[in-house]
Amino acid sequence: MSGIINLTRAASIGIHACVLISNSKDRLNVTQISDALKASSHHVAKVLQKLAAEGILHSAKGPSGGFSLAMDPARINLLSIYEIIQGSIEESHCPEYSEICPFPDCIWGDFGNQTRENFKEYLAARSLANMND
Repeated sequence: MSGIINLTRAASIGIHACVLISNSKDRLNVTQISDALKASSHHVAKVLQKLAAEGILHSAKGPSGGFSLAMDPARINLLSIYEIIQGSIEESHCPEYSEICPFPDCIWGDFGNQTRENFKEYLAARSLANMND
């Protein structure tokens, strides 16, 4: 188990890149996105390819190529991007493995689940259309 909230660099890159693409009038290429995010172009390319394979982005090759949204930005929420990159946000009762927790009731109470649910609701409530400049 990875703790209460796990936001990897890849998920952050995916979300930020999609917002950049959504806000752009033109296609953006990997170099433009990696420069804006100060991230490795290889990492950015890998994340964008995954989002393209899942139908969030459209990829065009060539000198005027790059990435654009494959659907209406109002239909793409941050949760969908997060889950494509990182997987679903699952409920658990303790940030520790149950095998090592010596207590019959979690000392964290419902903090972990409430925090995860708030995070999930936050991402689900924000579409790319809401992220405009």
